[in-house]
Amino acid sequence: MDNQRRFRAIYGLPAGRVKVSKESTEHLYAVEKTLDPGRGRGQGAQNKGVYLVKNKSTGNRCVLKKIPANYEELRREILFLQVLDHPNIVGFVDAFITERSFFNKVGLFTEYCEFGTVQDLILRYLSHNKKHTQQQKQQRQLIPESFIWHVLHSLTSALQYVHHGILHTDHRDPPVPSETSEWPLILHRDIKASNIFFQASPGLDARDFSYPHWPFNGEITPLRTERPSAYPRVILADFGCATQQGEPDFCHKNLVGTPHWLPPELPEITARGEIWAIGAVSLSLCRLLPHGPISHKPPPERKLSTKKWLRSAEARKGIKDLSPDEDGYSSALAQILKQCLSYSKDQRPLSYELMSLIQVAEAKEFGEQTLELQALPRWAFVTS
Repeated sequence: MDNQRRFRAIYGLPAGRVKVSKESTEHLYAVEKTLDPGRGRGQGAQNKGVYLVKNKSTGNRCVLKKIPANYEELRREILFLQVLDHPNIVGFVDAFITERSFFNKVGLFTEYCEFGTVQDLILRYLSHNKKHTQQQKQQRQLIPESFIWHVLHSLTSALQYVHHGILHTDHRDPPVPSETSEWPLILHRDIKASNIFFQASPGLDARDFSYPHWPFNGEITPLRTERPSAYPRVILADFGCATQQGEPDFCHKNLVGTPHWLPPELPEITARGEIWAIGAVSLSLCRLLPHGPISHKPPPERKLSTKKWLRSAEARKGIKDLSPDEDGYSSALAQILKQCLSYSKDQRPLSYELMSLIQVAEAKEFGEQTLELQALPRWAFVTS
């Protein structure tokens, strides 16, 4: 805990961000919907419920996650999200930690992402394809490549901020973490399709993703400023498993996170391991795999339980590289994902190196003119 407090002391709270209350603030919000009842299911085995709530004064909607007060990970998540300030990281709204005998409570309020998760999007495509290819003999729909670049770029920008504190990029002058920076290496440790959300971009109607172009001109793009895009904002959420350099559990060998989204070197999770994870998410978007690219069934000759198979490095060897001919995506995207999903962690780029590779690939593949934004169908995102 001392390391997080020191982190917060060094970088301070972003403008307008509230401090953690020592009294419950639940009474300021009205519950609209139960997103997860808790009791070991849904969005975390330790949560006591996840709720969509509305602020009684402002009418703004947000998400409340409640955890037992002795659950250290939520306290840590609160301290991280109080400080982290990035358009692709879930926004902190409010929090409370009460310290009363027999009535201890911990609650975290974060921004509400109305368009669901990457996993939800994949499932909608699968459902649509199953219905229409059978009934109307239509060709199955793939997620547009420009949208996959958008997701990959957004996740990479989030990780280079979380890992290294980097707030802007320029592929002509690749960013390198400052040697004098006191920013600690923070690891999310649970990157997966169901922890990546979509939210309407400010000033745009995110129900209509048919804007014709996203201008690409190679200019420096501050990450605190939205990339011009008609696509919804990509949000990395759920920092309940996160840790930082200097914490006792930073280098431990216990398995943390979701096994079938972890890199080959599991249970070890490093910055390069999280690059593998966003590569797995991107490949899952290409191939419409809601539970990731790892086969959930071991080969017949391998007499292993599903649980042991998913936790084995061998299971990662069966991931097939993206093929432009078979999968219908560009060679540039295939090459980027191949580097992200390299079996050897030393061959994967760090987040700021990957950002440079992505920007160079986008410029080479699409030129200095425009990256054609392919419209997403209206059924792809459903608001609540």
